Amino acid sequence: MTTIRELIESLEEAADMYGDDCRIIAAHQPSWPLAEEIGRPTMVPDNDDIDPDGLLTAEEKADALAAEADAQGEPVCWLPLDGHPNDLSPYAPSAIFGM
Repeated sequence: MTTIRELIESLEEAADMYGDDCRIIAAHQPSWPLAEEIGRPTMVPDNDDIDPDGLLTAEEKADALAAEADAQGEPVCWLPLDGHPNDLSPYAPSAIFGM
């Protein structure tokens, strides 16, 4: 399990080594590694999930989000994968998985 803070620290180490403009590409499926662009981090549920019509007050939204988070257990920050990089191979190097 990786936390937001652990991810930030790892990214700061990479930025120190390679610079702030170093591109980040995700890889998954170690047996057939695929490369994917990373989308915007998202917490679920978010305000749009709780109040799609915008009828709740800010306090009601906060209460609904807290209740939903309690029902789901610990909060999770999702990093969506947004498809293969257009200018790179759709395959990731297997070496990143220690293979």
